[in-house]
Amino acid sequence: DDGGVDGIAIETVPSLLECQALAQLCSDQNSNNNDDDNASLPPIWISLACRNDSELNDGTPLPQALDVLETIPQNVLPAIGLNCCDSLHLPALVQTLLRHVWERSTPATSSGASPRGLVLYPNSGEVWDNATQTWQHGTGCTTPNEMATRLFALVEQMDASWDAWCRETSHTNPRRPRLLVGGCCRTTPATIAGLRTRLEDYLQNQNDDS
Repeated sequence: DDGGVDGIAIETVPSLLECQALAQLCSDQNSNNNDDDNASLPPIWISLACRNDSELNDGTPLPQALDVLETIPQNVLPAIGLNCCDSLHLPALVQTLLRHVWERSTPATSSGASPRGLVLYPNSGEVWDNATQTWQHGTGCTTPNEMATRLFALVEQMDASWDAWCRETSHTNPRRPRLLVGGCCRTTPATIAGLRTRLEDYLQNQNDDS
């Protein structure tokens, strides 16, 4: 262990302008790394913040932002995703994100290479009241069990969509993207514990069926 940085998380990116700046920064850094064998940019993930089912916080359509991030080499940016979004928006957002990765994963990754990974960690969806400096009562998903269920449903959705797209094409089944899933603002350790239990049961059932 040399005490170096293992990775960098660039989170809650709200705008196309910031995506463009990050793409330029990563491109410049990657070029510098190629010129200097002693330089090394640690792996990065970039996660976007969205205000609804289809747009970043600044109103940019999600596919447009993803196309900008796609210009960053995968060895520099091994994962992309979403964070600090209301979990109610994630089913539609995840479908767009997953389709983006799928379309760039076939047929190249059918030979064994991994597609770009995905990170998902939404917030509770509670509404902040600036006037009272409190969270509005009755908004969002405040029950850890319910939040864990929503997060787990995203994993099931992604698996089902990936399998369906495989069946619709003549390509060999490409490798699935690695997935990091968790919670952002106002989620709790109890949420993650509930999610882990569901995922462990899910993976065990898959192993039993195979």
